[in-house]
Amino acid sequence: DNSRIPIVLMDAETYEYIDCNKAAITLFHLNNKDELIGKDISYFSPAFQSDGSNSKEKEIYYLNKALEEGAATYEWKHKWTNGELWDAEINLMGFISDNHQLLQFAVRDITEQKKAEASLKESELLIKSISDNLIDGIIYQAIATPDNKTRFNYISDAGKTFYGLSPEEAKANPSFFLDSIHPEDKKNFFDMREKAQKNLSV
Repeated sequence: DNSRIPIVLMDAETYEYIDCNKAAITLFHLNNKDELIGKDISYFSPAFQSDGSNSKEKEIYYLNKALEEGAATYEWKHKWTNGELWDAEINLMGFISDNHQLLQFAVRDITEQKKAEASLKESELLIKSISDNLIDGIIYQAIATPDNKTRFNYISDAGKTFYGLSPEEAKANPSFFLDSIHPEDKKNFFDMREKAQKNLSV
C-alpha cells in the first residue's frame, strides 16, 4: 500500500477494480479508493484509444493476453474524472489468490514523454520539409552528449551528396562530420555549438 508505484487490483471475471494503493489514488486524481472500487477501466478511459481502436475491445484483448501469457505491457490513453486525457504505460499481470483469478496492474504516467516524442517528430518533419527543398546544402539535427561527443538525430539526404554516406550511415558514424571540418574552422564550429546549447539556436 505504501509503494510509490501506482497499483490497481481487479477481478478477472467482472473486470471491476477491487483495491488500489495510495499512489494510484493520487495518480487518478481521486479523494479515496472508494471512488475507484467497483469501477472498471472504461470509466477512466475515453471511448477510443489513440490508434482509433475501441477502448473496451482493446481492454479485453490485453486482459485476456495477461491471463493467457501471465503478463502484458502496453500504452493506454486514460481519462481523469474532469475529462482531461493522459497517457500511461500499463504493466498488467494475472495471478490466483484463494482460488480466485485476479489481475494487477502498475501504472506509469508517460504524458510528458509522449508530448516530447510528438514535438520531436514534428520538428523532424519540419526539418525534412526544409531539407527536401534545399538544393546546395545539408541540414542536420545534433545532440551534444555530456562527454562532449556529438550524436545526430537527423541528417538530410544531401549528406550522401556531400559525404558519400546515407543518413543512416552518417548517424551510425557521427565522427564523419567532425573529421570533415577544416582544422581552422573547428574552433568556430565548437563555439557555435556551445552557443546553440545555451540559446537553443545559433
